[in-house]
Amino acid sequence: MKVWQSLVGIVLMISALPTLAHSSKDPIESLVIYRHALFGLIDTHVEKMGHVVKGHQAYNQEEIQISADVVAALAKVAEQGFAIESAVKGSDAKPDVWKNKEDFAIELQQLIDTSEALANNAGNEDDFKTNFIPLVKTCKSCHNKYRK
Repeated sequence: MKVWQSLVGIVLMISALPTLAHSSKDPIESLVIYRHALFGLIDTHVEKMGHVVKGHQAYNQEEIQISADVVAALAKVAEQGFAIESAVKGSDAKPDVWKNKEDFAIELQQLIDTSEALANNAGNEDDFKTNFIPLVKTCKSCHNKYRK
């Protein structure tokens, strides 16, 4: 039952992101708001899983599965936050996101792929830990290139 409630929560959260982003009349500001919300949620769940990998928290299969599913779901809609150039004050995105669209698209696809692999393997502690590291490396690679 808890897993079902969590999945419903994930769907509601993802469906609310566009509404949050479009609360501004300025389309660029809306995209920045969308990205901050989306990547803030990803960061929260990655950090939570990182505590388990580092041994600061015990592995809880249900909680890890929920976090992995959230990250995988959000990764699939991350591209929407970069629809138009919006490297403005308040944005962590470098202009290179739009200058190097093909490479950035590859980075986003790697985020999708590694987060899906993590979600598919979150039910076993060893498999979870093995698949968490590629996700973190993917995040770091993209941040090094495309985040201020």
